Amino acid sequence: MKRGNIILIFSIVIILLINFVSASNACCEVTNDGEYCRYADESECNLNYQSAYATCEQTSYCQIGCCYSSDSGSCFKNTAKSRCEVEEGSAWVDSMNCEIDQCTQGCCVIADQAFFVTEVKCKEIASQYEEVNMDFDESYATEYACLNSVKNSEWGCCANGEDYTFTTRDNCPTASNEPSVGSNFTEEGFNAGMLCSNDLLSADCAKQQHTGCYEGKVYWHDSCGNRENIYSSDITSSYNSGYIKDEEESCTITGPYDKNCGNCDYAAGSVCGTDKDHVMEKGDFTCIDLNCYDTYDDEVSPGAGGDKLNGESWCLYDSFTGEAQDTVGSRHFRQLCINGEEVPEPCTDFREDICIHGVLSAEIFGTLEALHLSDSGDYIEAACRDNRWEDCYDCNYVEEEVGDTSGIIANSVSNEEAVRECCEDEDYRDCFWLEGEVERVDRGSNIPLTSAQQEAEDLEVETTVGGVCVPQVPPGQQFWADDGDASTASTDEVCSEATRTCEATWRIGGWKKIFGGKTNADNWNLVMETPMGCTERDWFVKQNILCKAQGDCGAYYNWNGVASYDGFTSNAFDEVFFFDYDELESKDIGDWDYLINVGGGEIKYYGANSRYWYSNPAFVGAIISGSVGAVSQTVACSKAKEAQIMQGMDSANANNILQSLGGLVGGGGSALGALGGRVTGIDSITGDATTTTDLTSYEKDCGNYANLSSDQQGECDTLAGAIGTSAQKQSNLDFASGAGCFLQGAMPIVGLIGRPVGKVSAKETAAMANSDDPYQAELGTTMQEAQGAKTVTRVSNVLTTAFTVYLFVEYGFDNETTVNYEATCGRWQPPSGGDDCELCNTDEKPCSEYRCRALGASCQVINEGSGNESCVSVYANDVNSPDVTPNTELFSEAYTFRETYEEGNPGLEINELIPAFTPVQIGLETDEPALCKYATEPGIAYEEMNYDFGTDLYLYNHALLLSLGDEVTDEEVIALTEGIYTIYVKCIDYNGNANERDYFVRFQVDTTPDLTPPTVVFTSLDEGLYVAYGVNETMLSVYTDEPATCKWSTEDTDYTIMDNEMICTTSGFQASSIYYGTYPCTGTLTGISSDEINYFYFRCQDSTGNTNEESYKYSTKSSEDTLVIDSMSPEGEVYNTTLEIEVKTSAGADNGVSTCAFSTDTNEYSAMTEFLDTNSTSHSQELNLFTGDYTLYVTCQDVAGNQNATSSEITVEYDDSIPQITSIYVDEVFYELVIEFNEDATCEFASEEFEFGDGTPMGTQTPTHSPSLGFPMYYIICEDIYGNQGSYLLDISLWS
Repeated sequence: MKRGNIILIFSIVIILLINFVSASNACCEVTNDGEYCRYADESECNLNYQSAYATCEQTSYCQIGCCYSSDSGSCFKNTAKSRCEVEEGSAWVDSMNCEIDQCTQGCCVIADQAFFVTEVKCKEIASQYEEVNMDFDESYATEYACLNSVKNSEWGCCANGEDYTFTTRDNCPTASNEPSVGSNFTEEGFNAGMLCSNDLLSADCAKQQHTGCYEGKVYWHDSCGNRENIYSSDITSSYNSGYIKDEEESCTITGPYDKNCGNCDYAAGSVCGTDKDHVMEKGDFTCIDLNCYDTYDDEVSPGAGGDKLNGESWCLYDSFTGEAQDTVGSRHFRQLCINGEEVPEPCTDFREDICIHGVLSAEIFGTLEALHLSDSGDYIEAACRDNRWEDCYDCNYVEEEVGDTSGIIANSVSNEEAVRECCEDEDYRDCFWLEGEVERVDRGSNIPLTSAQQEAEDLEVETTVGGVCVPQVPPGQQFWADDGDASTASTDEVCSEATRTCEATWRIGGWKKIFGGKTNADNWNLVMETPMGCTERDWFVKQNILCKAQGDCGAYYNWNGVASYDGFTSNAFDEVFFFDYDELESKDIGDWDYLINVGGGEIKYYGANSRYWYSNPAFVGAIISGSVGAVSQTVACSKAKEAQIMQGMDSANANNILQSLGGLVGGGGSALGALGGRVTGIDSITGDATTTTDLTSYEKDCGNYANLSSDQQGECDTLAGAIGTSAQKQSNLDFASGAGCFLQGAMPIVGLIGRPVGKVSAKETAAMANSDDPYQAELGTTMQEAQGAKTVTRVSNVLTTAFTVYLFVEYGFDNETTVNYEATCGRWQPPSGGDDCELCNTDEKPCSEYRCRALGASCQVINEGSGNESCVSVYANDVNSPDVTPNTELFSEAYTFRETYEEGNPGLEINELIPAFTPVQIGLETDEPALCKYATEPGIAYEEMNYDFGTDLYLYNHALLLSLGDEVTDEEVIALTEGIYTIYVKCIDYNGNANERDYFVRFQVDTTPDLTPPTVVFTSLDEGLYVAYGVNETMLSVYTDEPATCKWSTEDTDYTIMDNEMICTTSGFQASSIYYGTYPCTGTLTGISSDEINYFYFRCQDSTGNTNEESYKYSTKSSEDTLVIDSMSPEGEVYNTTLEIEVKTSAGADNGVSTCAFSTDTNEYSAMTEFLDTNSTSHSQELNLFTGDYTLYVTCQDVAGNQNATSSEITVEYDDSIPQITSIYVDEVFYELVIEFNEDATCEFASEEFEFGDGTPMGTQTPTHSPSLGFPMYYIICEDIYGNQGSYLLDISLWS
């Protein structure tokens, strides 16, 4: 080949190679954008500088080393050679970490400030201040140690003109003026180790004038307020000739309240505190012990108040607790004595927890005793524990085995003992037995009754007992609606269980209805009420007691003692006809009383207003009068017939007489001759024959009775008696006649008819009865008796008629009406208004929404979840803005102020100079929770103010931390303001009422130059935190102790060389609201890799140019893999309403450790509910669901923010019925027993009784089962998919 061709080919190859390389990246010494040593596309390289097709590490001009500036003495690590050489006066050295003598850093102390630089740099800075002493110390290895070296300076007396202050050297403005040797210490300067009352000084400060606390010990103070040495009764030794005496050389305390020594020993149980008992000879402070004295006390907390030992704990209550009397909104608190301070610890709100007491080394108390334990001087311990109230109501339905029955309902009288025993079993529950005959509490239709309960209901078992089981401490409930959404409030179901109905029946009788009118309430009478006594107002009072025992129900007090009655209502309170009851009032809810007399029943009484005619006295009267009339009429009939018989016995007609006598005369004949003229007398009592008389003689002589001898008169009497007795015997009525007379006398009106002896008058019968003739007298007497009986009949019949007519009208024209009066138990309602809202805002008992809402309808909690909750009124008529005043306790200790007014605006002026660049705290307070802002100009509206107090919480106390720099040290600013500055404050309350006038704070700044660089105090993300998988950048904020400008780099290099700037707060008025008193710088960290730990370096510079010489190092790493959800269960059909979600996770930032959350309607993590058991690789959550179809969404997130989501479709099915046998037969072909069920089941069998799992399997989840034949008896157990087991016994011994 010719030489020219070879050269041509070689040239073409070179050109191709050049073209190929030119398409690749190159190391640009400087890019078109001005960046140094960047590996980029060749087109981005600045043609005026070098470039090479290699990585920058492979080039000479971009070698990494140390850049040293001989002018400033600064050393820049990890700096590219070309970048260093462009800086005037800088030299590059091949040492990445600047490990050369010139770059050895140490602590440079100039006056009272320190910074970590090289010695050259230290001298360069010191040269700018002619009269400042410089000290350089290479022994300090870090910037942090250097900066802190000047913070622990020696103590002494600072003489500054006429002012003498005991302080540290660094706080003494004249510390540079050291007293000369041999001087009398009157000149200005810092006198190390000396007390300001030292006689060698010219201070007008008298020694040992009073005492005070410092670092837990009692110190003497001079008359100028300067701290001296530790107190000792040996004042000479304590004074130590006016020089500082070390703690170790001071007196030794013998124990708390040692009157001779103030060297308190915390480890031994003492600390400086107020000398309340004046044990010290001088001063107001002593070494108190760590116990708590005169603790917070209130009348409702038996264990509160008095003195408590260190470590002792006790309970605080908002109101009386226990016996179902806790007030609405009340909460339990545990109070502790720790190091002489009372520390509150709220129990879980809504009384989900209760606070109970115990005594060290004593036996355990019952619940009520533990609640009411008083301070007896013993060592008390208290704890918040779970309020076990949930199954108190279930005790009212407990079952008990009785005889052959399966159980009885607990609310029957016969099982009261079992109910009460269940209620008072404190091993399992916290319940209270509320005495009284009460009705069974309605469990609600959604709670199934047991078979025994149902049987009791079917049999109409009386369901009352002598009390009811209620919670010892009723739980609280959300009685308010959030933002007007009623669904957020608790339902009325709990309260409605105590709703009762009073059924009352009122009656008006016919007479009152006719003559009085139905519109007159006095004419109506109560005839039935169920339960008994329910129409009395007292019944409604007692129903409210049961109602409020449900917890936040009915009419009751809030924890502040203000009553609300709207939760208990009744239409009885609206009744104005039958009775007029006032609604409940304070006396009805203030006194504890037991429920009594609420058993059902009808009013059983007799009277004119009785509901039934047979209970009316008129009916009894009618019965009596009718009976009397009937008997007397029967007597009248009998006597009338007797008289009629006797009237037929005229002495002139012996035959009639004898015939009238009938068989009663001797011989029974019908003629005198037949009797031989003689008549036998019959004894009227015995019936015996007594005397035989000649009737002819009677005719002859008895008519002249008066003239007869006594013997003859006796014979006549005997004969007349025989005649009368004979007539009486014949007058006996037969049954029909007697019944007729009886009815005639009993029947109204009919008994008035008829005369028993015809027209014979009473006068005539009286004359006959008084006749001398025994016969006539006997006849007259009989007729009188008939007439008398008839008179009685007539009188009785008149009464019977009157009673009958009365009853007919009374009950034939009466009316009844039945009225149901509801005693409705509903949610308690807060009192109107909001005057009491701020009573919730105390230190002893932290406020909560529940406590706040109970104080008034317009009360609302603010700052919720912040730990700084406050209760405020959102009452529409509140138009008052917050009142702003100073808060001395919040001011920095070194500063005092005076209050003043300017043009009508209140404010304060700080007396001392405030050093520039030094944080100072200003304290204000408002008379109500408020947000505050400030401006640097007056008259700015609150909404337009740019600076806040570092919080978005509504508070009473407001602290503002300022660290002012350029704003106050700039020469032009000083010229304009003369160094005096004012900020203007306005506050706004929760109702939006803002101050119209300013509250000003005025101060003057000490403009001494700042030489200390800023320090990074916090970062927004934790050191070493992972970032999510696939994410290569993250936002990060660093917070400095003064306004500064910060940069970051992936190399530990100088601030000026760092390329990545951050957005920073540069004003001292713009402190962070997250980390109070600091100033944020925010930037985005890029290039985060998952292959290794990524390091980032930060350096900051303040407004005066002070720059960090050491970087703040921060590391992070990207997740190597995304978070993985390995499994989730359950899936598909679930045969139980209680199920457990189980999730397994892996990979991600922390090998699967993550937090999982769930929902049934969204997969957005922030809106989900966190699992109960999570923050691991295994996560579980139990759910209680109804039957139906569900989609369960689960999202998990790890510490780096990696998320993964999944879902599960489930169908919840459930029944509680055992499998039912539908048919049994023998398959003779296969010689087996065939049993068919109504559902799929898993069955086992055996020839004797067995436990499920131990029998012979017959089949799994199938409706048909076929055990082989061979046993006369088959014991079978089957279980369906819901876990319901049925046991069966089949006897086939007689099977043919």
